[in-house]
Amino acid sequence: MKNPKIVFVCVCLAAAAVIFWFNLDSAPAIPDTPDTETMWMCRDCGKTFALTAAKFAVEEERAGGSAPLHCIDCSKKEAYRVAQCTTCDTFYFSRDVPGALGRCPQCYPARPGGGPADGGSSEQEEPPPPAV
Repeated sequence: MKNPKIVFVCVCLAAAAVIFWFNLDSAPAIPDTPDTETMWMCRDCGKTFALTAAKFAVEEERAGGSAPLHCIDCSKKEAYRVAQCTTCDTFYFSRDVPGALGRCPQCYPARPGGGPADGGSSEQEEPPPPAV
């Protein structure tokens, strides 16, 4: 009979290889907990909703890769992630959303006539508040 220590080491290495091999197939689970929620809003119907990381992964796949996602209310592909105003807690679209001004519409409303608050030219434009 061979040396028992060598046989024991070979058996342990084989067991470790089998365990490692089976763990390669299982992808880490995406958390479905409230602390992973992000806020989204539909540009078409205005519905605001939260998606956990797991639900976002499903919706992202359904949308074909990236934003916009499908709205959970009207089903149109117009849902974008939103920022929340630190002053009044209003949700608004950030500048990366096409056509969005990137600031809170309650605290910094658009001015008629193309003034500095809605993207018109001005020498001193006030900066938008930071996104949350």
